[in-house]
Amino acid sequence: LGTELRYLLQDRQLKGDNRMVVDNIQLGEEVADYQGTRLPLKLAVAILEDSDGRIDLSLPVAGSLDAPDFSYGHLVWQALRNVLVKVATAPFRALFGGEGFDEIYADAGDDRIPPPEREKLHKLAEVLAKRPKLSLALGGGYDAQGDAAALVRQQVDRDILQRAAYKLHADEPLPVPDLGDPAVRSAVGDAYSVQFGRIAWLKRVATTADTPARAQAMRTELLAARKVDDKALQALADARARAARQLLLAAQPALAERITLLPPQAGRASADGVPLLLKLQ
Repeated sequence: LGTELRYLLQDRQLKGDNRMVVDNIQLGEEVADYQGTRLPLKLAVAILEDSDGRIDLSLPVAGSLDAPDFSYGHLVWQALRNVLVKVATAPFRALFGGEGFDEIYADAGDDRIPPPEREKLHKLAEVLAKRPKLSLALGGGYDAQGDAAALVRQQVDRDILQRAAYKLHADEPLPVPDLGDPAVRSAVGDAYSVQFGRIAWLKRVATTADTPARAQAMRTELLAARKVDDKALQALADARARAARQLLLAAQPALAERITLLPPQAGRASADGVPLLLKLQ
């Protein structure tokens, strides 16, 4: 244990900067019946300790010598406790040295990890590789409403575009069908006939002209008729988690034993997408 202390005392106000360097700390067994303050020491050590087994902390302190309960030891302990509490409440921010690291997001209805999120995973893998005591539990989240709507859209539009002989690429976003294209409108009619029957299709084409508006109306009915169950949503979330894990291992193969998968979990999408579940251990 090494310390570097710098203090300024002015008008009986104490301000200090403490630097504490801990090498190769060893934690004992947890005391089961301990009744005092509990702090996440194991997680804190795993996050703060580098690959050389060193923890380098900055502990600023401040206090008034005129305070009735003034205690130098209390100030230092409170500063240390604050660090540990921050690690517990914002572990990823602590892991990245205070830099913002919010979430890893996937697009609605998609099990692929978008390019900007892949860069985040690459950085996370690099940091984890430097923290040998730290493990990551990774799970896929899903938004029951947003993901279901996106999956339905994909199913219906993929069917329409394939019937229209459009060439689709697995690594590209699925386009919205161009209903101004006569081949696409014909494909919508074919899909409508399969879904609702030829008689229902004949009634539509006999009463309305072949226009984008008619095709859009039939497409809207096709979308409303499709349903996505919880099993499909959980499968989507699981595929997201596995895709993220593969990207982490592609960056740092040695992390294989330290990255585990969590069960899928329902959540709520934000403007950035559907968040994955990340838990440091």
